[in-house]
Amino acid sequence: MVESMWCPVTGPETARRLQERVARALPAEHVERLGGWWLRHAPGASWWTSTVLPHGVLGDDRLMRAVSAAEGFYAGFGRAATFQITPGACPVELDALLAERGYYRHTPMSLWAAAVDDVRAQVRTSGARTQLVESPTAGWFDVWHAVHGAGGDRRPEWQMLARG
Repeated sequence: MVESMWCPVTGPETARRLQERVARALPAEHVERLGGWWLRHAPGASWWTSTVLPHGVLGDDRLMRAVSAAEGFYAGFGRAATFQITPGACPVELDALLAERGYYRHTPMSLWAAAVDDVRAQVRTSGARTQLVESPTAGWFDVWHAVHGAGGDRRPEWQMLARG
């Protein structure tokens, strides 16, 4: 029996750090910081690039003000606020508060990780060729867009990658 090298990310600090690294790697066009919260907007880009990362614990009155500020931020772009809710990385009360305000859950995710050394140990010396490059190639982007793109204008996604 072969054990999987992949495991679910455990611990709120690890999840928070991974989400923030992804946010820096796929940066939004507009970012405002509100304490530990990241308010992010990227017109035309993937949904996760335009969500709030509500990291950090706030008191009840500060939590309501932060949600209102996030809603105002997104209203300024003509869209509704969306939040990435990650247990432990964001305020415990946030999920219930958002439900009371009419928000609903969608697009559940499962975050998994593997140690670099474990991944390297699995690399085959034959088969597909891999290459490490500084920025995405047109071929890579074509495949990525086919899987993740909305099928529309590709420029917002290229612009997002160029910001990284």
